[in-house]
Amino acid sequence: MHLGIVVVYAVPPAYERMLDLHLRQIDRHTAVPHTIFGCLVRASEAAADRLRTHPRVGLLAGVPTTARGSGEHSHYLDQLASAAIDAGVTHVVTLHVDSFPIHGDWVGRLVGRVSSQCPVVTGAGVHSSCLLFEREFYLRTRPAFAPDDEVCGEPRFQACVRERGFVQHSGVGLAVQACLEGRSVALLTPEPVPGSVATIYDNCVFHLGGGLKSIPAEGEESQAYRLARGGALRAAGRIVRAIVPSRVRQVMRERLGRELMAQYNINRAESSRVRTRREMERALADPDTYLASVLAAVRPPGAGATTARS
Repeated sequence: MHLGIVVVYAVPPAYERMLDLHLRQIDRHTAVPHTIFGCLVRASEAAADRLRTHPRVGLLAGVPTTARGSGEHSHYLDQLASAAIDAGVTHVVTLHVDSFPIHGDWVGRLVGRVSSQCPVVTGAGVHSSCLLFEREFYLRTRPAFAPDDEVCGEPRFQACVRERGFVQHSGVGLAVQACLEGRSVALLTPEPVPGSVATIYDNCVFHLGGGLKSIPAEGEESQAYRLARGGALRAAGRIVRAIVPSRVRQVMRERLGRELMAQYNINRAESSRVRTRREMERALADPDTYLASVLAAVRPPGAGATTARS
């Protein structure tokens, strides 16, 4: 076999150490013949140099897009997957900069889940931090990672998403295509890491989770906290003033319920971003030590843990 690893490399300067860890882990744990097909998207010059000089990385000058977020990611993954298949790989696996193998047989474990009736393997809900598919399946229809609105709006597409519990982001197009062909998708078991925002899939692939997109610009946290605090205080004041006759109280309760729920969602999202940023800072300060601590949290001593230094 020949594995094609496809990655969209959006690597700002602060993320360069994570890129180094990502590449080291692929090098250390990928025994099968493989090529990394990458695309530079707003990457630092140092990161670009690392990738250009890596012996197993082939960079694609992708067709640009004005899309952002999942749409942009899918746009480049479509091009990278097509390039990998055209180059002759037998299997394609997608990774993120903050996802990488942690086990020497990660490829065997993933490919072992593939069969004629199950051509796609991915994280629960469908996730491009680890999504593997076979060559023959892709060549039949070359499905898009994220189909356009017209395709996504088709009743059979939506029915498949609902019935299988898929999330409509990058990679869902391949999972839905497999289902529309009457085949299945193997979902990897996500194992949360205690005290961490990271996830480990089937004890063989690590994903920090949220990673780059969850890191706000400098100063954004304090502004968000000020907004959250101010919103909570205003909501509390409204609750006190709402203790009035029942009809008015009912109206106020309905309005406040919506406002408080919105505020709760804002606070929860911001808390998640702060935790991710703190964890990212730990990871970037000493990637090897960070990864060793994460693996120690989910693997008992003597269980054959494979650390970054192995």
